[in-house]
Amino acid sequence: MRAQKTWKQMVAMSLAALLALAPMATAQEKVAPRSQANKTARAERQESRGRSQEGIKVHGHWTIDVKSPEGTLVSHTEFENALVQQGSAFLVSVLAGQHTANKWAVLFDGPSPRPCLISGSPAACVIAQPGLSFAGTGSSTSFNLMVQAPTSGPNAGALVLQGFIAADFSTQINSVATYLFEQTGSSATAGGPFTGTFPAPINVAAGQIVQVTVVISFS
Repeated sequence: MRAQKTWKQMVAMSLAALLALAPMATAQEKVAPRSQANKTARAERQESRGRSQEGIKVHGHWTIDVKSPEGTLVSHTEFENALVQQGSAFLVSVLAGQHTANKWAVLFDGPSPRPCLISGSPAACVIAQPGLSFAGTGSSTSFNLMVQAPTSGPNAGALVLQGFIAADFSTQINSVATYLFEQTGSSATAGGPFTGTFPAPINVAAGQIVQVTVVISFS
């Protein structure tokens, strides 16, 4: 009987302690969600400020396939490039209505001997839209560059430049660029380099076909 009485006393004391703690726990539970909500709101505001500070970015994804004259794939290389300062300035002038961008070109170059023959001398290879004329074009320029803006598929919402050219000399490709121009007559009157980079060297032999695809997107 004494043991039972003692056990009942212990249970009563435990219940009393739990009841005393219950209001405290309830108050803490009410405060915790508000505190967590405040933290979440602050984090969202900071994230939003971070996104606004990033600004608009221009992405250029390059794919260069080197093929034999018969069409056999020799190498496949992918890399990214960035908007250059001159391209940024020209883009601003286009958005301001000062110029109209209507012709594209893709260039790649390498160490001596440079990959293509322009006016009898080794020079950068130029793949241009039909009709484009600027200082870099010549007798060996390839005028087969296609410019597309797909509305579906993996490149939807991006600008896709695609063309090819045969190398005149055995060398390496170690610099690339896209060019954007305004051409209202027989030659380009404004524009220049738009994006560019220096990829890891890509080997190419004389007579091999260099097929280039550039996907330009904005975020």
